[in-house]
Amino acid sequence: MPYTFNHNWRNIDMNETLPEMMKYYNAHGPFAVRINFNTIPKERLKALENALLSDEFKNLVQMNLLIKSGVLQSYQVKKEDSELIFEVLKKELED
Repeated sequence: MPYTFNHNWRNIDMNETLPEMMKYYNAHGPFAVRINFNTIPKERLKALENALLSDEFKNLVQMNLLIKSGVLQSYQVKKEDSELIFEVLKKELED
């Protein structure tokens, strides 16, 4: 049952871990539409470098990769389930 295991951990990560990590990113990471890093003052750029090298940011990136792989795995399981259902329906229609 890897789907159930993965699904449960994904829910924990999405509901508990990710919101805490997002608080860190919102406090330290830059966000703006079409942000130009060349216009950031040097002292702020240094603070950004330190934030990007922090364990918290690395964990946030890792969390996003885990979520992406979990979504892909969930999608593949649902796709396989759907294909099996289509096969059964196809056989029923042919009979």
